[in-house]
Amino acid sequence: MLPLYELTKQGAAWEWSDRHEEARNTIIQYLTSDPVLSIFQEDYPIELHTDASNLGYGAVLIQVIDGRRHAVAYMSMRTTDAESR
Repeated sequence: MLPLYELTKQGAAWEWSDRHEEARNTIIQYLTSDPVLSIFQEDYPIELHTDASNLGYGAVLIQVIDGRRHAVAYMSMRTTDAESR
């Protein structure tokens, strides 16, 4: 997603390239793949996976049902320029 974020920065030139198109297509693929999210079921165990860098951070809440992992919730944030220093 970074190529698309770069286009939203103040003063950034709007120049759509192959890498922007690739990022767009990847996002569409993830959002339209089955299943995107599962419904939370309180009787099953959960896992929280997190990751962070100077560019942003994110998490996914996973529920383990019959040995298979199902995404229940996603979260991500891009860090500000001040936070990334």
